[in-house]
Amino acid sequence: MRQVKTEWQKRPVDLMFREGYELKTQGKCPTCKQPINVEKFRDELSWKEYEIAGMCQSCQDKVFEEAVGKCPECGLPATHPSGLCRDCHQSKLETEEAEGHE
Repeated sequence: MRQVKTEWQKRPVDLMFREGYELKTQGKCPTCKQPINVEKFRDELSWKEYEIAGMCQSCQDKVFEEAVGKCPECGLPATHPSGLCRDCHQSKLETEEAEGHE
């Protein structure tokens, strides 16, 4: 079961951004300063990013959407090379497979 992480290894960047580090140790997002809700992470990739940077799902969506654009199917960040989000890409593959296409 996922739990809010409150013990973070201090990195050199944390010396420069002390407030962000302190927020993470309080179970808050260093970007929006809101409490982390582990139920909101939609997939393992988002959870891994949280474990690295401490960002909540909402802030990850905003940051990565800027970097990669939006999925035309659902509006989430298009993190798959196909130009879709990973979920929509997987769904498309499953639909094509069910219809007998490759």
